[in-house]
Amino acid sequence: MTVLIAKNLKKSFSSPHQIELLKGINLTISHQESLAIVGKSGAGKSTLMHILGTLDTPSEGELIINGVNTEEANCYTIRKKKLGFVFQSHYLLENYSVIENVILPAKIARMRFNKQKLGLRLLSAVGLLEHAYLPVKFLSGGEKQRLAIARALCNNPDLILADEPTGSLDSFHAEMVYDLLLRLVKEQGKSIVIVTHDLKAAHLCDRMLILKDGFLSEVTNTINL
Repeated sequence: MTVLIAKNLKKSFSSPHQIELLKGINLTISHQESLAIVGKSGAGKSTLMHILGTLDTPSEGELIINGVNTEEANCYTIRKKKLGFVFQSHYLLENYSVIENVILPAKIARMRFNKQKLGLRLLSAVGLLEHAYLPVKFLSGGEKQRLAIARALCNNPDLILADEPTGSLDSFHAEMVYDLLLRLVKEQGKSIVIVTHDLKAAHLCDRMLILKDGFLSEVTNTINL
């Protein structure tokens, strides 16, 4: 089963000067596959991730998620029901409780199930159950990133998109977060795309691609970023 297909995606910018950042991205992501995308800063990794997550539109090309062409669909509905996001900047509501942050996607999507029960189960899975009713502002950086993972899984998405999810963490906590993220994704039968500079983490995924000169290619030998 194929979760995502990208066909010849291109992205150009005209300001402050004309630049073609993505020159023809072709990508297929299968059900339950974990994929890492690596590349130097400025290569366009975050731009590509935003396009794959329907947060931005390509200048050219076609994006199909779960058989639905995003050009012909309501992208808000796709994000709400099919996608989960984990970003380096957590985008958490600092003055709200941990559990309120976890179940926010389900509330926005108006999902009809016991959100509190689901939230507690997800917090247990990421080791934050004892902090369920604590304001987020009191969590450490690593705890906030684990909370962001739990939130990304709340709406039962088919695909998780993680953009430098441990960029603000030290190597010890980064390794813990990657291990947790990939384990939970595997256990729950999801697919995941991770953009990262961490080659050690990238090698934990089923497949690794490098974004260079506007194109994606398989990593077949040792690389340095």
